[in-house]
Amino acid sequence: FFLGICLLSKQVVGAIPLVACVADILGRKRIVWRWLGWGCLVALLLWGGWIASETWRFGGVFLHQHLVVNVFERGHVAMLDRTGPTYYLQMLWVLEGPPIVLAVIGLLACLWRRDFLPVLWGSGTLLVFSLSATRFNYYALLAYPALALGMASLLVETRRWWLIGPVALAWILVYLTMPGGFRPQPVEDPELGGLAETMGRVSLVTDPLIMVGLNPY
Repeated sequence: FFLGICLLSKQVVGAIPLVACVADILGRKRIVWRWLGWGCLVALLLWGGWIASETWRFGGVFLHQHLVVNVFERGHVAMLDRTGPTYYLQMLWVLEGPPIVLAVIGLLACLWRRDFLPVLWGSGTLLVFSLSATRFNYYALLAYPALALGMASLLVETRRWWLIGPVALAWILVYLTMPGGFRPQPVEDPELGGLAETMGRVSLVTDPLIMVGLNPY
């Protein structure tokens, strides 16, 4: 049921919980296929039923906007900023600093111990979003729990729990010494910049300008 709710909320991304099933298969854990099948059927009925209902109401326009535009086109056409495939790696380093290195090492340690869930969850999510042309920094939030699991695994399961204090102090020190903290420089949205340029040509300095929302869409 909750998997169906996830799919209703965010199309393909809502299927990320199924990574847990893949991790169990790779880890050769016992899987009750009957219950997994019933669960997927409930999710499919909930998600597919809503898609069928909306398609009945709005026709092919709904399917085009919901799946083609919001999934496939956003995958190869950047909606706002033009960024490269290393965007999330750079962003995580800028925002989080040294602890992100510990998280990556922790995920590698999980892979060595055949603990596949944090590895598939973290690296898989970031890989899919990196391949997509539309990249926003808050998309990486989906990978944060996996990164936290990797870091905790490294610090606790290796009996290095005492490193938590120095790591936290190092993060605070770097944060305080970085100019402006870890806040990235704002990037002007090209569409908003175009709108501002147009307004500058056709309006007077004293004219009031009202902007609704932050993004042109």
